[in-house]
Amino acid sequence: SKAAVLLSGALALPAFLIGRHGSPDWRGPGDLALVAAGVLWVVAVAALVRALLPRTGTVRDREGVTYFGDLLAPFDYDVLAARINEAGRDPVGWLLVQAVDVSAILSAKYRAIRWAVATLAPAAALALAWSLAGR
Repeated sequence: SKAAVLLSGALALPAFLIGRHGSPDWRGPGDLALVAAGVLWVVAVAALVRALLPRTGTVRDREGVTYFGDLLAPFDYDVLAARINEAGRDPVGWLLVQAVDVSAILSAKYRAIRWAVATLAPAAALALAWSLAGR
């Protein structure tokens, strides 16, 4: 939900600037701040979209049934039943595999959110500076 809220705000920023000032008419070197803001904004939006996309891989080093990718076709029902039975016999091992999977997924999502914030904040500052510089 953090990424979705940030993405909503990020997508509103250009509309706000254009609505307030109209489209830029590129009057001089000061407009390079807006270009830099645009590049940073694109990076931020891409990172937020990446954070919102579902993860379909895993980094674990052993088999387990811990996330939706393990249940996608094609799979053998007998093999799946055996894996679930195995997880029931070793719940600590299953929880460990699940913790590795969930941690890897969350780590990737939070890394993307950090990238987005790290690029969106200077993009907003540059756009605001451009906006206040007599436009």
